[in-house]
Amino acid sequence: MKVINNRFLQQTFPLENNKFKNPYEEDLVLSVDDVKKFHQENFLKNKQHYPATSKLFKAKLATFFQYYGAKVHFNYIPSVNEDTGVKNYIRYLIIEHSDLVRDLNYWETFSVSNLMHRPIEVVHNEEWFLRNDEIQHAFLQNRISACSLALLNAKYPAYPEKVLYSNILNLTKYRSKGLKLIDYEDTDLVVDKQFDEFTKIYRPILQNHEPFGNRVQMIENNFDPSQLIINTNNDKQSQIKYLMNVNDNVFKNIASISVRSYDAKMKFTKKQFSEQDKFEEAEEILNDYPTKKKLDTALSRSIDKIMIANRNTKLFFILMSGPFFAGMMLFKKGKGAAKNEEPAPVIAVV
Repeated sequence: MKVINNRFLQQTFPLENNKFKNPYEEDLVLSVDDVKKFHQENFLKNKQHYPATSKLFKAKLATFFQYYGAKVHFNYIPSVNEDTGVKNYIRYLIIEHSDLVRDLNYWETFSVSNLMHRPIEVVHNEEWFLRNDEIQHAFLQNRISACSLALLNAKYPAYPEKVLYSNILNLTKYRSKGLKLIDYEDTDLVVDKQFDEFTKIYRPILQNHEPFGNRVQMIENNFDPSQLIINTNNDKQSQIKYLMNVNDNVFKNIASISVRSYDAKMKFTKKQFSEQDKFEEAEEILNDYPTKKKLDTALSRSIDKIMIANRNTKLFFILMSGPFFAGMMLFKKGKGAAKNEEPAPVIAVV
């Protein structure tokens, strides 16, 4: 598949009565071999998917901002509800495969890796996806890192299982007061709707992978048998182990903002921490931030820095897109703000 076409959309979002079935409940992530080539070909076929700014410069602007910014481009497919006549959009994200792997392994931009903390469905090249060791390892590392950070951020040593999954989803939210409104989402509602899928992802990780093992117990819940109780060991040695399994870029951004890439092909790159480096960094972090509140603040600010440094293209294209202006018009009409629920991602490897 070289471009987005109707056949692919109908396979991804099955038609019901000649209309897309629930297209707005999912994000489509396209992992492509060559971003520049994809935009060139897709722009010729689907110019209406691109924001107005990109249309002025064809595919060059989208490629430029994607390469030097968040490594991901957001496109919108116009779709009209035949019953109401209301125009809505299906969102799809384009990311180069090598950028996706680095984001999963390091949280280089945290632009797509955060979506992969959720239940996903592979809709194209699933066999390749399941057999590719590199991408499977990257997905596992991404979720281990999310679990580790969520356990470090937990307010109490024991809590219901759903709280852990909500904490994982909350990692992608800005903690800075001035930016909180950008990422509002009812994560409890998301977890409730997909709880069984979350358990299929995270229970095996907590039971079978380091650094969890005997540090995290999953106990039967007498008040709610459908979910378990997470009981964590939060002594200093456990905290060091959790920190050592948090993705690399979080460490890089604790002291100061770090905008370089891990891409070895670029002129200026970041050096990946070794296990010994991470151990020493983890000890230093716990010494510098000895209380749970201080540690949580330091880690949250580090995530904020990653997102602030790399979400420039996302914010830019959202501000220049049709859905943004449509949303602004609804806001001005005073119809009230509904709770925002981030779509569940589906992946096409092309």
